[in-house]
Amino acid sequence: MKNNKSPGPDGFTVEFYKYFWNEIGQFLLRSLNFGYENSLSVTQKQGVITLIPKGDKPRCYLNN
Repeated sequence: MKNNKSPGPDGFTVEFYKYFWNEIGQFLLRSLNFGYENSLSVTQKQGVITLIPKGDKPRCYLNN
């Protein structure tokens, strides 16, 4: 991932994860592996959708 990007709704930037990976990486991997091998909680199954306006084009012409 590029720097200055947020991978999710937690607000932590890529730089945060890169900087602290040695301290938090094992915990994140364990959590992900647990989810793959077992089942996810209700909140882990939820998603967040954020609409991002694209310039000054009228919203009535959404051709994408």
